[in-house]
Amino acid sequence: MRLLRLGARRDLADLRPSPLEWGPAPGQLLDMLRVLLLAPVFALAACVTAGGAPDKISVTENSWGVMRSGWTIERSGVGHYTPHEGTSGTFPISAERFARVQALLQPIARYVGKNLPCAPGPTDGPYGAITWTRHGVDAVLPWTTGCVGAERTEILNSMQAASDAVHAIAGDR
Repeated sequence: MRLLRLGARRDLADLRPSPLEWGPAPGQLLDMLRVLLLAPVFALAACVTAGGAPDKISVTENSWGVMRSGWTIERSGVGHYTPHEGTSGTFPISAERFARVQALLQPIARYVGKNLPCAPGPTDGPYGAITWTRHGVDAVLPWTTGCVGAERTEILNSMQAASDAVHAIAGDR
């Protein structure tokens, strides 16, 4: 911008911002890019959790960077588990039992892709993820015992009920 003397006639060109002043602030641009990049991810996650039954459901539990246990059940009729002791195995799962486990986790699928509140809790507890896979697309719901709150309690209770059901199914072999 040119400096004007007091009393000088202002030209409209003097009131326009310089090219460096055009557009959003740098922080706003980064926020806009995040929205554009994450929107397709959240849309796919919504399709996986709301758009019908998953092909596969997995739950993992980690502590201090090490997987402690986990299980996966597939609509095709096979399940896999890794208990705390580190051994692993497979087991058959019927369509009815798959649907039962899916029903136990369905209420918490609405939390996929949401930034849930995290009131601090114990910082060294287990954590992991619940994953629903449909047509090769994963919808992941991370969980941790390091946060407390109603949503977190609901997630942990649903996950525990589903894990108990899967362990009972695996034990029925």
